[in-house]
Amino acid sequence: MTVTQDVDGRRKTCTSWCVADHAADPACWGEDIHKVHLTTEYWDSAEDNSITPYAHRSTPAHRELVKLHFYRPSDREHMYLDADMHLTADEARQLAAHLVAVADQIEEAGK
Repeated sequence: MTVTQDVDGRRKTCTSWCVADHAADPACWGEDIHKVHLTTEYWDSAEDNSITPYAHRSTPAHRELVKLHFYRPSDREHMYLDADMHLTADEARQLAAHLVAVADQIEEAGK
């Protein structure tokens, strides 16, 4: 953890992975470099469809979590998706393992 100066001069604890400037948001955010562009979600703006995992902590008093951001813009209200899901580190590892297992299953069936 590192200590940073808040806008009003108070000191606050920040995570080592945080890239936020904390001007108005007390949350710690990890980099958004892990975006997965979704090629089969081809609604109105296929190039924008994505799932992005972030390291996230709402405030210094909250747990550090994996935040998954789901984004699928659409002109049709029932197709539009812009939502977040929070997972613990263990839940994220379980999800990753299950995703790999299912991908392996599909790949094996195609051989």
